[in-house]
Amino acid sequence: MVVRRRRGFTLVELLVVIAIIGILIGLLLSAVQAAREAARRTQCQNNLRQLALAVHNHHDQHRILPSMGAYADGPFRFSDPNNVASNDIGDPINGSPKIGIEQGLGLFYQILPYLEKRNVYNPNVPGTDPAAVLNQKIQIIRSAEMAEFACPSRRAAGSLLIGGIMTTDYGGAGDFLMKASSFGPISGTPRAVPMGPFVRSRPLGADPNAKTWDFSDFWGTVTWYAMADSTLGRIQDGTSSTCMIMEMRMPANFYGAATWRSDDGYHSGYDWDIGGFTVYPPQLPGLGGQFNTPKPDTWNPDMLVGKFGSAHPNGFNVAMCDASVRSFDFGIDPQVFTWLCWKSDGQAVSPP
Repeated sequence: MVVRRRRGFTLVELLVVIAIIGILIGLLLSAVQAAREAARRTQCQNNLRQLALAVHNHHDQHRILPSMGAYADGPFRFSDPNNVASNDIGDPINGSPKIGIEQGLGLFYQILPYLEKRNVYNPNVPGTDPAAVLNQKIQIIRSAEMAEFACPSRRAAGSLLIGGIMTTDYGGAGDFLMKASSFGPISGTPRAVPMGPFVRSRPLGADPNAKTWDFSDFWGTVTWYAMADSTLGRIQDGTSSTCMIMEMRMPANFYGAATWRSDDGYHSGYDWDIGGFTVYPPQLPGLGGQFNTPKPDTWNPDMLVGKFGSAHPNGFNVAMCDASVRSFDFGIDPQVFTWLCWKSDGQAVSPP
């Protein structure tokens, strides 16, 4: 009787099988990660669409776009008809917040009612002491957690709470031209001209040629002037060819830090927290700044002044002024990107 011995696997065969299994697992994980990123990107686009629709609803009701607000370091105040563009959430007991160019708090605060966040926009706080009620309302506005402001590829909504203040991953397009600097008059610029769809807050009915303030910056002392109200009808290049709200860049090692891109919160007025520039410093005829080229979060953590970008691997999402949402590649020509963000430059280029 012949006994046949069963032959086992050799070490080489086992190693080959293990290698094949490892490759298959690697491919599977890559596919799963790609699918997850696609889902996160879709959610990010949906967030931007909701923000853009909220801007449109604000415009439909008030016939004006929300403003970029006043500077973020201004205090919250009671309603005061003599107070210019205050960070005004209204009379704490009976009032309502100011609207549009009179409101010192920023773009994202002003659209809260159209994101079903009226309880955050003007919180119902019981009490008869105006100061105590105001302080409670301020805390609610600052710390309310809102998933609409978080890109899921970057972080969860809870991670946007930095130092008890809700921040945002998105920002409005806010380039400006200014009238004069310490270098002398700027030719061809009779007044400050808002290049993006949103303008700074100012007194209602103010003379567009009236000086609002002086600011010392890269050019020396720059004089800012009041600007015309902003409406969809003033977007002369077409709403489908003008950017409205985009993802803002935040290097990964700054995600949880209160940098000047995330220290004042989503509700802040005219500030890096809620908007950016395609050219920095903001371009002056004859004194143009450098292009603020969009970059991914993996880019070296350089100066965070008003830069657009994202945590997505290939590009960043953009809500146009017609409320459509597109993805722009990081390699977009910076001049084309600037034209797309400026609403009335005569360059009605088609978005990529």
